Amino acid sequence: MKLNKIVAVALGVILTSSTALSQVGAADAASKLIGSTKAKEIMLKKVPGAKIVKFRLDNDNTPEYEGELTKGSYKYEIDVNAKSGKVTDYEKETIRTSSSKYIGEAKAKEIMLKKVPGAEIVKFKLDKDDTAEYEGELRKGNYEYEISVNAKTGKISDYEKEIIKTSSSKYIGETKAKEIMLKKVPGAKIVKFELDNDKTPEYEGELKKGNYEYEITVNAITGKITEFEKDND
Repeated sequence: MKLNKIVAVALGVILTSSTALSQVGAADAASKLIGSTKAKEIMLKKVPGAKIVKFRLDNDNTPEYEGELTKGSYKYEIDVNAKSGKVTDYEKETIRTSSSKYIGEAKAKEIMLKKVPGAEIVKFKLDKDDTAEYEGELRKGNYEYEISVNAKTGKISDYEKEIIKTSSSKYIGETKAKEIMLKKVPGAKIVKFELDNDKTPEYEGELKKGNYEYEITVNAITGKITEFEKDND
């Protein structure tokens, strides 16, 4: 009886061991992946001359190597089965960039002044909303001009001309306004200057002297200082 029990126990141990070994073998077979080097080789064979910019192993459910490649103006996304080496997903799309460089502030102003020769640019900015444009406000005689220039192509996308409505026929002018500001702060340097035509036309200036910064606003018609601020730089 004891002999039978010993044989039965021995057989049980052998069966358990063989089952465990078969499970490990299956796990080992499942864990055999082609490796990152092979996966990258497959991706580059799919898109010769490309550059791999992103790469990772995704072990969720079916293990896959995921890669992002770039070549010229295109971006590629490729998935490779980590066991079989088969390409399971492939996408190609144009890289969206800011395209060519902007024409630049100097060129944009040149285009505006060519449109209205002899005018003075009193406001200027780059508007990057939607389509990038240089926007300028110009003045010549009794007229005010608003011009928008495409920042990439240099084409004028908007042009408006209107008579300046003021209570007086003429402004004191940029030179006079600057003279008034420098008289208020002798020895200062004007670092910013513009004509603001909203409602009451005013010349706005930012000056620096030593460790101080000044902001002065001058009425464009009367020449009176309407605002004066002094700050420690």
